[in-house]
Amino acid sequence: MFGILVFLVWSGCTRMIPDPVRSPPACEISYQGDLRPEDFRGIRLSPDYALDVAGKSSPNYEEASARSAADLFSRFHELPLTKMPSCVSEAYRLTWVPSFHRTTTVRIWASEDGYFITAKRLERTAENRNGFAYTEAGRQISSANWNEIRTAIGKFDFWNLPANQNEALPNDGAAWLLEGWQNGRYHNVLRISPDSEFERSIRAFFALTGEQTEIDLYLTAGSAK
Repeated sequence: MFGILVFLVWSGCTRMIPDPVRSPPACEISYQGDLRPEDFRGIRLSPDYALDVAGKSSPNYEEASARSAADLFSRFHELPLTKMPSCVSEAYRLTWVPSFHRTTTVRIWASEDGYFITAKRLERTAENRNGFAYTEAGRQISSANWNEIRTAIGKFDFWNLPANQNEALPNDGAAWLLEGWQNGRYHNVLRISPDSEFERSIRAFFALTGEQTEIDLYLTAGSAK
């Protein structure tokens, strides 16, 4: 009888011990719903086709691009990288805008809590290619994962490339926008026909998400090797 009582007391005590609670990250990236086109000045989600066809830039291209970027990133609940909180020391975001599949963003960043990645995919609707609902998958990544992405970006020479350039007009393709925020400086590069190094960076981003996507339908098979 004494043994049974001891067991009951012991088991009752163990049930009263709470599970350990993991502390929330100290660095929080909070979306603010009052973003304006001015917050996205200089961000392009599609080429200036007037420049490709006529050899001159469309007069409203920059304004239209800023409005489009504000609309798209608001749907994703994504801040401009220039508005990252001070606890974020470095961040990169890849935005994929395909013709026939779900527009997707992959953001990685370094903060005082470590290294992280999040991937968001917009729904598609009959009325608009981009809906207002999205799925999201995120997790913490290792320093090796982080260094892999930074190495790929370095080989791509991201920080020294022009933001956009004349490219052959695609029939039905995709736009790839890579943004970077590092120690207070910002840069972005848009391509519709990424070269092999840029493609390797794209594949590194998506491989790290672990998500199944359709990027192989939009990238050249040769660079996948």
